[in-house]
Amino acid sequence: MSKYNKHRRDANQSAISDGLKQYGVTVKDTSQYSGFCDLMCIFRNKIYFLEVKNPTASPSHKKLTKAEAEFHRTFRDHVTTVETIEEALVAVGVSFKRVKEDRSIGEKSKLF
Repeated sequence: MSKYNKHRRDANQSAISDGLKQYGVTVKDTSQYSGFCDLMCIFRNKIYFLEVKNPTASPSHKKLTKAEAEFHRTFRDHVTTVETIEEALVAVGVSFKRVKEDRSIGEKSKLF
């Protein structure tokens, strides 16, 4: 059995990854590994695991797979499910003050 699956990336995953990188977050796409989160991030010497879900998907498509649920149980305090760049920034600890001051994200943000 291969360590790679035929996992499709959620439509918003690239935008979330690119947005995190704008704030100095190191991002590794790990969605191709079965039973692992979609993004592994490092910010200020801490590791964060993000599971990306598409906000426009139906609730049944947002449900964690069996492998994703197991990953969440194993790393419960270190993995967060996100649907937007704002949620991802909060998950990795990027300051809201910094986001508000950055016009390239702040003007597009739904939270601010």
